[in-house]
Amino acid sequence: MSKKGVALAGSELSAVRHISIATIRHQLAVVNVYLNLLNDKSIEFVTERELRDQNKGRYLPDGMIIKDNQKIALEVELTAKSKKRISKILNQYRKDFSYQSVWYFCGDNQVMNQLNNQAKEYSFLKVYPLVS
Repeated sequence: MSKKGVALAGSELSAVRHISIATIRHQLAVVNVYLNLLNDKSIEFVTERELRDQNKGRYLPDGMIIKDNQKIALEVELTAKSKKRISKILNQYRKDFSYQSVWYFCGDNQVMNQLNNQAKEYSFLKVYPLVS
């Protein structure tokens, strides 16, 4: 949303400058996750943009849900990342007690297998397929 759009909407969020095609694809997948979780009326959603405006300078998930007074970080992974990079992210979650759980939604079987292998080391990690 541009500065003008942010002002028109009366939002306190910052304006968006540039969005790449890869980012749009990823954001559409995040929206898809939210839409699939909408049936559960006990869930409150917090977007990455809302989290970013509240938490400058630290690693942030793609979104967060609050369910039964628990904060759950949402991650959407469309492509496989190196084990080192995933471990770094998961270790940040392990040290950060802001979230009680991390739910990863995976774009394909390769990503899902990679995260399922690492889930053995991280009890707070839940891995799900990305549902269209």
